[in-house]
Amino acid sequence: MSEGAKALQGLAASVSRVGEMVGMAFQPTIPTRYSVDGTPQHCTRAILRAQEEHWLLIPEHVSLINLLRQNTANVDTYLALTNDEIQKEWVKDQILFADN
Repeated sequence: MSEGAKALQGLAASVSRVGEMVGMAFQPTIPTRYSVDGTPQHCTRAILRAQEEHWLLIPEHVSLINLLRQNTANVDTYLALTNDEIQKEWVKDQILFADN
């Protein structure tokens, strides 16, 4: 095979790989507990999850929901905490800080 043919074959393979990567980038993803979606949905998901915190009293639930409604950094942090004990301590700390 000539050098020109080899070069064209290599170029075709590279273009094919780029096409595959672009195709994967635009595939819809399946949301998981930790995926980030649009801000309104993200906040709603955090508030729904907050209601599952059975160790909180009703006034603490309300404080947590208000905290989550304040800004996306609180929502992002709350949803990113995957360790239940760390998340629980963060929630307690935030509620205590918000009440003072």
